[in-house]
Amino acid sequence: MKQRKRLLTFTALLLVFAVIVPMTAISASASEKRLGDVNLNGEIEAVDALLIQRYSIDLEAFKSDQVALADVNNDDSIDMIDALSVLRASIGLEDLGDAVPEPDSDSSDNGEGDQKTENSDPFIEEVLRLVNIERQKEGVPELVLDDTLCLISDIRAKEVYELFDHTRPNGDKWSSLLVEYDVDYHAAGENIAASYRTPESVVNGWMNSEGHRANILNKEFKKIGVGHCYIEGDMYGHYWEQIFTD
Repeated sequence: MKQRKRLLTFTALLLVFAVIVPMTAISASASEKRLGDVNLNGEIEAVDALLIQRYSIDLEAFKSDQVALADVNNDDSIDMIDALSVLRASIGLEDLGDAVPEPDSDSSDNGEGDQKTENSDPFIEEVLRLVNIERQKEGVPELVLDDTLCLISDIRAKEVYELFDHTRPNGDKWSSLLVEYDVDYHAAGENIAASYRTPESVVNGWMNSEGHRANILNKEFKKIGVGHCYIEGDMYGHYWEQIFTD
């Protein structure tokens, strides 16, 4: 009920702007992305503001590149402030800054319909950074991102979408992938999560869970792999994976 009230309030605000000043759109080249252009049509317009507001109250799903475009004030949070900034920008009252260039490596299609996974996902580095901040607080040495563990984590993130469990869809233990990829280890751990939309929220979720927190702060672990899979149209959308080894 509260979410519906917030959305109606914002919709009313859009109508007020429509009465005060005619709606215009700040255009950009179709080949580039601009902050605030979450529907990726090359323009900053009122509908982008509305989409951002809907996303902020869990009524809209964004892909990872849309999430980056929606956080116009760069505070790692998508909220009413971002929506209002985009609304102001759409009528020329605010400048959101320069165009955002296309990433070198975007989400790749893995051949399974709408399923997308980010192999060069900036979310991965951010999860690593946030995890190491938590370890620093406890005086635990930082983890090092390992390419092989990231590859395995990427596989597991997609498997977690199929079966949200520490057992793989084929019935094997999750750690069977470590054997398949010849990972040398004595101790290993896995964290999984679903629905969290940002690195900040998923790390916070893990840190508020005793078992996941124990993995993140385990002094034995030296390496980490991080996987992130986004499933367009899925109820949860984002699936996350962490694998730790000594």
